[in-house]
Amino acid sequence: MGNIEERFEVSSLSTGITEADGGGATWKDIWDFRVPLNIRIVLKPTDIFSCYLDGDDAAEMPATTQVRLLHRDVANEQSKPLIRAMLYAQLKDFQDKDKIIRLQIPKALVIGPSEHIVVQVNGADATGTGDIDASDSYFKVVTNRIRRSLD
Repeated sequence: MGNIEERFEVSSLSTGITEADGGGATWKDIWDFRVPLNIRIVLKPTDIFSCYLDGDDAAEMPATTQVRLLHRDVANEQSKPLIRAMLYAQLKDFQDKDKIIRLQIPKALVIGPSEHIVVQVNGADATGTGDIDASDSYFKVVTNRIRRSLD
């Protein structure tokens, strides 16, 4: 059996995502993607990340909300940043090529089965009384995956 490398998007709709609402002004895992068996995600410095965040108040999260993207081990305990903490305003544009954020890694990184890619958010909603509503929000990482072929 061979391997096939192909374009792939990790998003809030991906199979293997665990989703949770925010924790206000504290860092909290909002989306946790666990890489499936027989799949490897190949992250490269040229890969892009974007997100759109809605709060409990049904309004877009404030520009000052902080977001970061992490790689975690199989035990979901040890982590390394793929994108260090940035303001939401810098991460929310899916369209403008000059504003798209690329991963902050020096070289290609292979994320193996059962390892995690985690989006964390820190911030209260626009009213200041709630936090992120994950079900009305989304993210995506445009990258590559390697999967086993049937050949």
